[in-house]
Amino acid sequence: GRARQAAQRAGVPALVAEITANVARLKQQAAAQPRTRLLWAWYASAGDRWQVTQRGADAELIRDANADVVMGTADDPRLDSFSAVSTETLITRAGDASDCWMMRDPLSTPYRNPATLARFRAWREGCTFWQPGRKARAADAWELWEMGMIRPDWLLADIVKMAHPALRDGQYRYLAPEPRVPDAAGGGGH
Repeated sequence: GRARQAAQRAGVPALVAEITANVARLKQQAAAQPRTRLLWAWYASAGDRWQVTQRGADAELIRDANADVVMGTADDPRLDSFSAVSTETLITRAGDASDCWMMRDPLSTPYRNPATLARFRAWREGCTFWQPGRKARAADAWELWEMGMIRPDWLLADIVKMAHPALRDGQYRYLAPEPRVPDAAGGGGH
C-alpha cells in the first residue's frame, strides 16, 4: 500500500518496510492490552536444567509484546541470551510470577513431572506454549531460527497472541499451545 510506496521512494527495501509496519502494528495492538508476564524457559531434556531467556532478541520481542520477561535481566552483549537454572530455582523465581510460559523449543522433550508442573501458575491456568518452530510441521525444523531472525514480525505476532488471550485467533506460525498432558509430540532432545 501507501506505506510500502513511501518506503520505496525513501530507498527502504519493501521487505524492511513491511516488517517495520507489521512490528509497529503488533506493538500498538499489544499496548492496548493489560501488561502480562512471560516466562520463556525450556526444559534442557537432561538432568535438572532449564534454559531461561533473560536478555537479547527474544527478550526484546517479549517486551515489544507488552509483557515483562520473568527472570529477565539487562541486555549485555558479552553474555548469552539465556542462562541455565535448576527446576527448584525456576519454581522459586517464576512459579507464581508468570502469566504464560513458553516451556519447550523444537528440540526439547516435554517435561513429565505433573507435580512439579502444578507448582507453576501458568501451567495450572493453562497458559503454556511450546515452539514447534515451523508453520508446516513437515517442513524444515529450523525455520524458527532461520526465518524468525529475518522476519521478527512473524515471531512477535505469536508472542503477542500468547501474551494476550483477547488477541488469540488460533493461528500460530512458530508457537503452539502446549498439550495439557505432556507427550512426545514434536520433542527431539538437546
